[in-house]
Amino acid sequence: MLLSILIEALSYHDKVEVSFEGIISASSSFVNSSFVPLLAMMSFDDIKRRVRVTRANPQIGDMIRRRITFEAHRSVLAGAAA
Repeated sequence: MLLSILIEALSYHDKVEVSFEGIISASSSFVNSSFVPLLAMMSFDDIKRRVRVTRANPQIGDMIRRRITFEAHRSVLAGAAA
C-alpha cells in the first residue's frame, strides 16, 4: 500500500516525505515491500535525494537504511558479475 502511494507521489513531486509519527515499530517485510522495490524504478542516490523519512525511531530508520543499502549494493554486485 505504501509503495503505491510513494510511486504516485513521486510521479507528481520531486521529493516526498514519509512520516512515521506515532509508529512504534515496523516489520522487515513492511520495509521490504514498501521501500526496496523503489530500486527497480530509480537509483539508490535518487531514493536518498527524493524520499525523506521523518519522525522514525532509530530502529525503523536504521532498518530502512540497511535494507535499501544492502539491496542496492547487491544489485550492483549482481550487475558486475553478469
